[in-house]
Amino acid sequence: MAIYGGNKSMTKTISMLCILFGTAVLFWTYLQAGYWLAASGLTIVGLTWLAAQRRNIAWFSTWGLFIFSIAAAVGILLDLPAFLMILGALSGLMAWDLVAFHQRLSFAAPTDNTMTLERRHLYWLSLAALSGLILSTIAGMIDLQLSFFLTVLLVLIAVMGVVQLFSWLRQ
Repeated sequence: MAIYGGNKSMTKTISMLCILFGTAVLFWTYLQAGYWLAASGLTIVGLTWLAAQRRNIAWFSTWGLFIFSIAAAVGILLDLPAFLMILGALSGLMAWDLVAFHQRLSFAAPTDNTMTLERRHLYWLSLAALSGLILSTIAGMIDLQLSFFLTVLLVLIAVMGVVQLFSWLRQ
């Protein structure tokens, strides 16, 4: 049985890598399009998120996810590469989930095998992220003309599916 090591967990390290990767993707994409102010702002958000993560300030990850998601959505509206915007938002979502998991893991009993819990969570999270990336890539290749009502209905179903998936992953 492994005892939870606090700051030395795989989860914390991978969440920081996700924050770095998401920040880099969003920064580079906005910078290449000439939006240097937005790129600078995203860099500040990413660095602040990293500092908050390093100091175990878990509540900032919700703001980081919100800002990364808004930046990705605005980037798609500005006709920036959708794949890169989705990749940046997905990295933020993975970091947010891992920060929450790291926080929950700190309440583990000394007899719990936290390494196994971490590996299992990372396995399911990477499977969900890969599935989402593949599905979003396929969806980007298909050109359909849908009514507004059907689009809203599909978005609601997708959001409910993602919420359900992450509630399963958290268990």
